Amino acid sequence: MIVPLLLSLAIAGDSLGAAVTAVPARARLDLSDLVVAEATVQHEVQRGGFPGAALAVGRGDHAIVEEGIGTTDWGATPVDPDRTMYDLASLTKVVATTTAVMLLVEDGKMSLDAPVSRYLPEFSGGAKDRVTIRQLLTHTSGLPAWRELWGTPDEALYRAITTPLVREPGTRVEYSDVGFVVLFAAAQRAAGEPLPELLRRRVWAPLGMNSTM
Repeated sequence: MIVPLLLSLAIAGDSLGAAVTAVPARARLDLSDLVVAEATVQHEVQRGGFPGAALAVGRGDHAIVEEGIGTTDWGATPVDPDRTMYDLASLTKVVATTTAVMLLVEDGKMSLDAPVSRYLPEFSGGAKDRVTIRQLLTHTSGLPAWRELWGTPDEALYRAITTPLVREPGTRVEYSDVGFVVLFAAAQRAAGEPLPELLRRRVWAPLGMNSTM
């Protein structure tokens, strides 16, 4: 694993492939720390904490270790450090939806303190009329944390938009998946185009995030 690869690299003075691309000394890293890093990930895989991971270690423009450990799912495909793609899960809220909303605010197409119903008229009635974009962003809208959103995409979206509030807007923080589904829908209406397309053009492509989807 890491030790024989690095030792061979140091002797040969050349790359041994994707796993190791520079000797530790060039990046001012201690070999023992790399061994500990690999052992820690290996231990968690063997313990059952997760099925696998891509381990990458480097500093500056020196990539020292790029190693796939374990599998992509329990007993499935081995992890490839260069090709395996992971679901960002709730990071999508921050990396995609929040970024899209703030771009639209900069463009003058959304206002943080505007009611959600300005962009999504279906989200209205009672206290919902007072829920703002800012409250969806800060998880203070009064929407519940979760709701079963079965059905087609349109049916799931309808269920999210029509989910009743469980408390008055702005009175408590409750992390809400439902709230961000509503926020996504409102932002897409304000954008006048699919948010994935907006993000591809304004964020993913300029940043070179070619494997993000």
